[in-house]
Amino acid sequence: MTKHRHKMGCFTSRGVGYLYKIDGGLDAKLYRKILDENFMETLQYYEFDALNIIFQQNNDLKHTAILIKQWFDDNSIEVLPWPPQLPDLNPIEHFWNDVDHRLKALNIEIREKDALWKHVF
Repeated sequence: MTKHRHKMGCFTSRGVGYLYKIDGGLDAKLYRKILDENFMETLQYYEFDALNIIFQQNNDLKHTAILIKQWFDDNSIEVLPWPPQLPDLNPIEHFWNDVDHRLKALNIEIREKDALWKHVF
C-alpha cells in the first residue's frame, strides 16, 4: 500500500503560516490536531486574536465534520460560509500554484515528495 503525503498550510493578511507535512491520510482528528497546533501557533506568531479573525476553508468532509465545527465553536473562531463546488475561489489553491511555479523556476528535478519537502523549507 502506498502512503499518501500531503501538505497543509495557511496564510494570513500578515504572512504565511506554519506548514504541516502529512504522511498518510488526513481525517478530521488529524485536521483538528493541525488546527490546535500549527494554526493556533500561526495566530500567536502574528499576534492575532482568534475572536477577531474569519477562517476560510472549503467544504471538504473533514473540514465540515462535527468534530471540526465543535473545535471552531470551542475556540470562538468564525468560519466563512463556503459555497459547494467552488475550489477556484479558494486562495490557498492559488498559493500552492505559485509555490509550484517557483520550484519549477529553480530547474531542479524533484522526483520524491520528501525532496519536495526539503526544497519548500
